[in-house]
Amino acid sequence: MTRLLLLIPTTSYRVTDFLEAAHRLGVEVAVGSNRRQVLEKYSDGRTVTLNFRNLDKGAAEIVDYARAHPLKAVVPVDDDTAVLAAKASAALGLPHNLPASVEAARNKHRLRTLLAEAGLPSPEFSLLPVQDDPVRAARE
Repeated sequence: MTRLLLLIPTTSYRVTDFLEAAHRLGVEVAVGSNRRQVLEKYSDGRTVTLNFRNLDKGAAEIVDYARAHPLKAVVPVDDDTAVLAAKASAALGLPHNLPASVEAARNKHRLRTLLAEAGLPSPEFSLLPVQDDPVRAARE
């Protein structure tokens, strides 16, 4: 059966929707989370605790996990887990977005700068310090 690893922070409210979708598709799901699940040692590999803060360490943990539990995909559920999924998928040779593109997509200014540098149509933009006058900035 196809197994995918869902990267779900413990604060997420999306767990049920993702698990139901995977069930409808007939996909085996393992949940990777940033906090150990109480019954993890009894879950037969269906849950794994991962480092979401240190992305290189988290990606290495996913690669280790995949040795015992082969994966077809690493699926993030939010932008906080998207870079980790990209890095782990790259290391495993799975389809993925480039980690640098995922990082850029998380930062509107960086993304718009890259699009403009590539010559792609983009609205005008500028980066303003938080302390700037918002009324003046809106007029400009």
